[in-house]
This record gives sequence, structure tokens and C-alpha cells, in this order.
Amino acid sequence: MNITQDYFDGIIQDLWKELPNGQIYTAIAKGELPERILKTLAELEHNEDYSQTYLKHVLSLLQLKEVSVEDFRFIDNVYSDDIIKYIAELAMSLIAVHKGGVDNGLCQALARKLVAKIEQCPHEEHYKALRELSDVLFLFYSLPDNINPGLQDYYRRVCTTTTTQNMTHWPNLVGAAVVRYGDWLSSQDDTSGAESMYQNVILDLEYIVERIDDPDLPQAEKMIALWWLKEACWKKLKINPLDQALNEQHRSLETLLQGRDCTEVPLMPRLGQIVCLYQSEQTFLTSIIQNIMALQEFNDGTVRDVVHKYGVTTYEVSFYFSAIESYSAKGFFESSGVNMDYDDDHEKVFAAIELLSDKQ
Repeated sequence: MNITQDYFDGIIQDLWKELPNGQIYTAIAKGELPERILKTLAELEHNEDYSQTYLKHVLSLLQLKEVSVEDFRFIDNVYSDDIIKYIAELAMSLIAVHKGGVDNGLCQALARKLVAKIEQCPHEEHYKALRELSDVLFLFYSLPDNINPGLQDYYRRVCTTTTTQNMTHWPNLVGAAVVRYGDWLSSQDDTSGAESMYQNVILDLEYIVERIDDPDLPQAEKMIALWWLKEACWKKLKINPLDQALNEQHRSLETLLQGRDCTEVPLMPRLGQIVCLYQSEQTFLTSIIQNIMALQEFNDGTVRDVVHKYGVTTYEVSFYFSAIESYSAKGFFESSGVNMDYDDDHEKVFAAIELLSDKQ
């Protein structure tokens, strides 16, 4: 896939709309004066102290003639639980500063510090966000005016490693990460490495074909994984076009997917896993509920979109949809003088719906 500036800008704009500092990154990207941006930053509500401090520092560096990685030593000793937040801030400010056209060494310093902090990211619970941030950064370094093969390889490997080492129970994520790494290797003329990646996906995921109707495998994840299995077969087939068995496997997968209305899957990074770094559990849930309530219809395709965007499971999305219907029934029962008892998970969804109603 050729990454265009418009495609990347669309992803970043969608992401920044959801982040508390999104308007700050947007202002930096537009090249607004740091003094003006500082005033906006001071007016933002719900901005954590670490974020305020970091962004003030970046804005001060924008005004210097020359910047080096040493100017970011102040984040060397942050708590390990906060490292992933600083990785996100470094990534977003790097993209914003680059787009703003600043040429005082700040981009290079941000890029170097970003790699250093990623190497310090020890907690597996942060890998979901790191996986998606790495995907965004791979796209950033794939832009026509920003090609950097070394950093492309680095971020593709980070995305793949965090997935295969810690998310093997998400076959849809494994397929996407490993096939994409194979694509990267292929683009660098490493045909053997690419073929190995595609073969790994085939071996890991072909069991799903036999369990296509197994209710114990969640539907959205199952279909996305099958789509990536089909892609792995197709891309390995391009390397070995005379492999008849592989050709038949690819054709059967295409037929299977077409018969289940899954001819395409979401491809952009799962932005929800980045957004949730900045949000409480309830706020993140409210965002998911808002997305579900805005759906024109609830089917396998729309469920796949929600599963992918937010990094939740088919089971969770189905529960949320059921809880939304329960909320409607709850109002009817209460108006009839009947009090219903619901568990904590239902009450959290109800709270999200009421918060959205208050905002309207």
C-alpha cells in the first residue's frame, strides 16, 4: 500500500479529535506562534500535570535555534507506568512539529528520544497502545517526503513483536502484524524473509477454517483473521506462483469470505488503544457506546469496525448492544413502577448513555 499524505493526515486528524491535547498538536502542525499555543494550553481542562509540563517544554524548544536529544533529559527518570504516556506525547509532537515545518533539530531529537523510551517500555499492559503507536509511526516514516527505511523497519518490528509475544490470543492482530511485516520485507527485496512471515501466518491461522462455525471463536476476530490468512496465501503465491496447493487454498478462502460478506476488513491503526491512554475507563466506554448508538445498523461488518477501532472483543460489543436495549426496557419498567436490578457492567453502560443524553 502506498501511503499518501492525505491518507495519513486523515488518520491523524481522527486521532487528534479524540485527544485532550489534540488542538495543541493541530496548532503546532499549523505553525502557530508558541506564545499563542501556550495560552490555549493553559485554558485546557482535564490536562494532566505531566502533559502540561511536557508540552510547555516542547513549545519552548520550538523557539530555539538548535535542539538536541539532550533537551529531553527531563523525562529520563519518569515512573515506568508513565513511560507509555510519554511515548504517545513524543509521537504526537513529532508528527505535529514535522508537519509545522520546524527545522531546528527538534524533529531529530524527538525521533531519537522516542526510540529510547520505547526500549524502556516494560509493561505488557502497555503493548496494545505501543502496537498502534508503532503502526502510526511506520506510516509516518512511509510518507513520500519522509521515507526512512531504518525507522520503518524498526517500527514494523516493534508492532510485530508486541503482537506475537503478547497478543497471540488475538489471531486477527497476529495476522495483520505479521503479514504487514512480510510486506515490508518484500519491499526491501528480502523475499526469503517475506515468505517466512507469510508461511508463519498460514501455519498459525489455518485452523480457523475448520472452526469457522465454532461459537467459541468470536465472529469479528475470526473473520478478520481469515481475511489475513487469505492475504498471506495470496502474497506467498506471488512468490511461488506454481504452488498449486497454495493456489487452491487461496481460492477456497476467497469463496469462504465472500459467502460470509467479508471481502474487506479495517486496515488503519486501532486508534482507540491510543485514545484510552488519556481517558478514564468510563470515558472510554462512553466513547464506544456513542459509536454503537450512532450505527445505522448492527451487523457483522459494523461489529468488525467497532472491534477494530477500539480494540475490544465481539463479545464486549454484543454485550454493549444488549445493554443499550436493556436501558430502553429499564425506562419502560420504571415508568410502570417496577424496579429492576442490574449488575455493575450494565450500570456502567447506563451511566454512559445518561452522560451522552446530558450532552445533547
